[in-house]
Amino acid sequence: MREDKKTAPEGISFRDGEQLSFDVGQPLSIHFTAEPGTIASFLRTGQVNAVKAADLCRITGWPFRVITRRIQYERLQGAPILSSPGCGYWLASDAAEVIRCADALQMRAKTQHATAAALRGIVR
Repeated sequence: MREDKKTAPEGISFRDGEQLSFDVGQPLSIHFTAEPGTIASFLRTGQVNAVKAADLCRITGWPFRVITRRIQYERLQGAPILSSPGCGYWLASDAAEVIRCADALQMRAKTQHATAAALRGIVR
């Protein structure tokens, strides 16, 4: 899905260590073409064009769990699929959107990690 190899902002990297590079406020320096049948092929650019998960389920005929797993897979393959709770999914329109989404995902991960640690503390 990714055609060029670049460097990622703020330590965002792919499994193989590659990173995407762009300046905040500048258009993405990535050439992305959604392959037919992918989740990305059903999405449009920019948060204002976000598609809710329920709509993706209706459009594709796939259950929610399949949608979320495919989104995770496509992201790991380089698809710039972004999301926000209550908003839905969309393709990144610029670097600032990517960074906001990555920051939100990182914050959720920290919160979940703290919750898991607290639960483990209960049984010690």
